[in-house]
Amino acid sequence: MIQRKQSLYWFLAAVLAITLIFMNFLQLVTNNGDYDITAFGVFKGTEKIVPAIPLIAYLVGLAVTNIVVIFLYKKRVLQARISTLLCLLSLGFYALLAFYRFMSLDSEVLATKFGYGIIIPLICAILDYMATRATISDEKKVRSLDRIR
Repeated sequence: MIQRKQSLYWFLAAVLAITLIFMNFLQLVTNNGDYDITAFGVFKGTEKIVPAIPLIAYLVGLAVTNIVVIFLYKKRVLQARISTLLCLLSLGFYALLAFYRFMSLDSEVLATKFGYGIIIPLICAILDYMATRATISDEKKVRSLDRIR
């Protein structure tokens, strides 16, 4: 379970997904002032303009699924499939973020400043891909040993 390198990848992806909840994704500069997009919503200063409960639920679900897949160590094929799904979901976070960016403001955006949190879903997707490849490799080794017996 924890001896496999893909378990470390899934654990790191889960930790990154949790830390992403507390990071700033985007800062939008408009004529009306600056807007910050975080996992908790769209803020103008300290005032919450749009709540973002789906973003928090998405990130918590991503982290929990990364942890749960570690404990499916006896079902490597299922692990590989779920890990592929996690990779796609990590990249799907950008679509959800784009939805909040384009649908939450009525005024024209003059500039967009990206925060450090914008790169973390990509890192999670890479970690999940590496875990998928390692799981498939493990399954191939087990099948080749079964063939030898």
